Order: sequence, then C-alpha cells, then structure tokens
Amino acid sequence: MARKINPIRKFLSNGAGKTIPWFLILAMVVLLGAGFYFQVPKVKAGTTAATTATVGNVAPTVSDVSLNSQANFAPVENTIKSVNITGKVVDTNGAAECTTISAIAYRSGVSSTCAANDNDCYRGVTCSTSASGTVINCTCAVSIWFHGDPTDAGDYVAQWWTGSILATDTSSTTGIGSSADSAPELTTLRALDVTTSIAYSTVAPGANTGATNQNVTVTTTGNAAIDCSLKGTNMTGGVGGTILASKQHYDLAAFTYGGTEPVLSTSDAAVELVCAKPIAHPSNSSDIVFWGLGVDSGTPTGSYTGTNTFTVTAD
Repeated sequence: MARKINPIRKFLSNGAGKTIPWFLILAMVVLLGAGFYFQVPKVKAGTTAATTATVGNVAPTVSDVSLNSQANFAPVENTIKSVNITGKVVDTNGAAECTTISAIAYRSGVSSTCAANDNDCYRGVTCSTSASGTVINCTCAVSIWFHGDPTDAGDYVAQWWTGSILATDTSSTTGIGSSADSAPELTTLRALDVTTSIAYSTVAPGANTGATNQNVTVTTTGNAAIDCSLKGTNMTGGVGGTILASKQHYDLAAFTYGGTEPVLSTSDAAVELVCAKPIAHPSNSSDIVFWGLGVDSGTPTGSYTGTNTFTVTAD
C-alpha cells in the first residue's frame, strides 16, 4: 500500500527522513529578514526641489462703455455741458496692474485717434475708478463746450458722438473700448447774446442822429449759425412823452438816418445776420447791427426808455 508524504514535512527534512530542528529554521528566518532590512535605502530628511514659473502679461480689456448713458444731450449756452463716460476695465493680472485709465469723447467722423479740439475731440479725460479683484469700474466726466459740433442736423447729421475708455498696464499694453454706434447725438442749440443797451445821444425835437450810429453786437452763443428777428417798444419819458418804435432805424452797415435802412416795428422782422457757428470760446462769431434815432417836433424834454428784442432764428 502506497504511503502519503506531507510536502511541507518533505521540504523541512534533511533528505534522510529526519526533520530539520526548529531553531535552525528560526535562525534562517532572522538572517533573511536582516538582509532585507539592510538593503532598504535611506532618504535624507528635509531635501527640497526648487520650482520656477513665469506669469505672462495680458492686456486689459474694456467693455460696457457708454456716453451719457447713450442718451442725446444738448450744449449749454455760452458755457460747458458735463456728461459722463462710463465703462468696465478687466485686467486678468489684477486691477493693481492697470496704471493709467483715461477717456475720449469725439464726433464719430474723426475717430478715437483725433487731435484734441473743442469742436469735435476731447482727449485726456480724467476717470474716477473703483476696483475689486480684476475688475475696475470707471466714471469719466467730460466737459463739452457750447460750440461742440451738433450731429442731429446740419453737416454731421449722419454721425454721432462716441465715448472711449483707454486702460494701460504696467507692461505698457493698452486696451480700448467704445460706446455703441449711432448714439448719442449732440443736439443743435441756437442762441445769441447782445450788447445790453443802445444809448443814443441827445437829439433835439425835429432832428435825428444823422450819420452817427449806435452799435449792437450780436454774438452766437450756441453751436449753429443763426439769424435773428427784431422788434421794439415805443420809448416813453418826459412829461407824458412818446417816441414811436418806428423812429428807430437799423441796418447791418453804417448808414445816415432817413435813407433806405429798415425801420423798427413793434412786430418781429427778420434780420439776415452773418453769424456762423462759433469754433472757439469765448465765441468768435458775431455781427453788428447799427442804429439811429429821429425825434418828432413837439416831443417833451426828458429821458426816454424802451426795449428792443432780438430773437434767435435759424440761419
């Protein structure tokens, strides 16, 4: 009958059928374990590796730009009109890297590269800002003079006014954004100013001022060429005295009283001035109206006063 042999017992036998003593087996295990232990490499504590990186510059971007909230605006007679250019600047390198922010307001026909001119191009407009993270909100107040070019009518009716914001960062890269096309319009203002008084010299009853005229300067104080209409009241004074409005004569050139010059009426009469759109401040567009007076016989002695009215009209 075949005899079964335990394979583990066979492995641990010395070949002669005897088992290897247990203490020899234990010694072999210890020696093998020590061998593995002394072969594990040691790592030096606190070893470091240097890291390097370069962050690139990204130019700032400008968006949501509007001029006067894209609403039409009118000049103010003989002075400035303040409107705001607003917008948002984003610098992904951080808001602190945006070193310069300014604005431009200009008539669309001259573009953002225009040369500074108070008729159509306002450069270097200062902006107030508030920043958070990478975003800078901007408000830039621009003062438009009364003679700024109108775009609702006239030579530039096909154009509009535009606001642009420019943002420059520490790497001298610049971003620009502009308001939407087609709006707003700078509207037309027709306005005038005149000399405050017409002071005739003393005139005897039955006489007139002859070739001695009094001058009234009519100045354009808006942003369009103008004409005007004229009317006047009777002058009163003395002891119940009256000098009729029609005794005042006027013309756009010097004259001698009693010729073909127009006669003042108590109703409006058109006067064809030579007053173009001004292009500077103070206004550089004006015309002169010359005046003369006659006094009827029997007019009482005394000082007489009245009012002559100049009303602006389209050229």
